[in-house]
Amino acid sequence: MCDIFLTIKIIQNLFFELKGSCFYFLLLSIIMESYHINNIGRILIDESQLDSNYGSLGQFLTRITELFIRNASRYITEMEENPLFDGERVISSFWIPAFHQESLFLQEYQVNRDGTAGHIDVWCYRRPLNCLFEFKSANYQMEAFNQRHEIAQTKWNNAITQLNMIPNDYARKISVDAEDSRYYKIAFITIPFQSSRNIQEDEPCSQLLQTGMNVLTPTPSWGLLWKFENIPQLRGPMEILDVQDKYCPAVLFLAHITEIG
Repeated sequence: MCDIFLTIKIIQNLFFELKGSCFYFLLLSIIMESYHINNIGRILIDESQLDSNYGSLGQFLTRITELFIRNASRYITEMEENPLFDGERVISSFWIPAFHQESLFLQEYQVNRDGTAGHIDVWCYRRPLNCLFEFKSANYQMEAFNQRHEIAQTKWNNAITQLNMIPNDYARKISVDAEDSRYYKIAFITIPFQSSRNIQEDEPCSQLLQTGMNVLTPTPSWGLLWKFENIPQLRGPMEILDVQDKYCPAVLFLAHITEIG
């Protein structure tokens, strides 16, 4: 097991050393899972920071996010508008069917936050996983994300803080207590990117996933990038936040996972 972790650490260090070089994207393609969904785009997944003890949790996150993507792409294609920039309350419309298909869940579930009443965005159970989710979203100009990520960082911090305010013993109390149960708090942020130009090159989009994994603190445990590639009905141009002729080249999903002992 130590040898596996050492190998992962060596690959991560090599990745950072090569960043910006001609070998960057070659290594990126090796350490990240990538697959294509017809008429939806390409999916890139980074589980390099995911604890090996989390079992099927990474697969669950990938599955519900892929269902979110399918729900959102259908809406964008048929309505010819992109609501992903309208905040977490609006885009929860695409999350809820995903949770309904893959788990037992409750939305806006009442919880105890340090002795006061509050709500969690989603409580869900998919054996053996018990998960408390707090969702956030932040919109970005694609070209500015690497230099200016304060909004995403603030929302990231808020989601983690809200989850930390729920006592662990209480979180376990409201979960399904089966013999194989595992318990997690998951801060999840969705970051849709907009651009004033139709970015055709692959590299700027691919960099977004690793940038997201690097710039947020604490480091995300899991990340997924949805690239629209050359699908005009998803990329645009279209109206985004009341501005005409904008493009949406990609959407980034990041999760911070804390296991409840």
